[in-house]
This record gives sequence, C-alpha cells and structure tokens, in this order.
Amino acid sequence: IFISLPDLLERQSILEKLLENKKHALNYLKIAKICVGFSGAMLATLINESALNALKHQREEITESDILEVKDKIAYGKKKPQTLDENQKELVALYQSAKALSAYWLEIEFDKV
Repeated sequence: IFISLPDLLERQSILEKLLENKKHALNYLKIAKICVGFSGAMLATLINESALNALKHQREEITESDILEVKDKIAYGKKKPQTLDENQKELVALYQSAKALSAYWLEIEFDKV
C-alpha cells in the first residue's frame, strides 16, 4: 500500500491539529512550507522535539527558531560517526565484493557502480 506524503495544505492541517494544545508563536503555513517531504509522523516528531527544545531554553512556547533548530535532525537523522577500524573496513569490503561476485555469477540484475 502506497500512501503519498502530505501536500502543503495537508501539512498545514496536520500542524494545526498537532499544535492545538501547545503554546506557540508559529505561522502554520510558513512551517508547512519549510517541511516539504515530511510525513505526518515526521511532523509530530518535529513538534515534540521543538517543544523539548523550547523547554531546554526555558521558554514556555514553541517558536520558529525551535522548529528550525530541530528540523534537519528530524529530516536527516542524528549524525552517526563512522568508527570502523581497519579490520572492520576490510571485512565490509570483502562482504560487498562477495555480494557483487555472487550476483554476477548468478546473473542477478544489479546496478553497476
């Protein structure tokens, strides 16, 4: 089942519902415009994380700066530093090579890089 992402007006409506019981100084349409590609769940997470950010800065209402501060973290996830040692890198390379060779020998379609 494919469910498309909400369009601008749908995002605005979702934001209105999510913010109806929260103190805020936000323009729904403006926030909906900067959240292109966000699902309803991502918008809910955005609002909750923004509320936590406001509390962290000892404010009682969510502001646009809170939204902007957490938006990229929601859209792209938290930064995960790659901490593979040389042995792990060698194992990953060996695994990927074995996968590619197996696919080639078994004539499985794959994207060549």
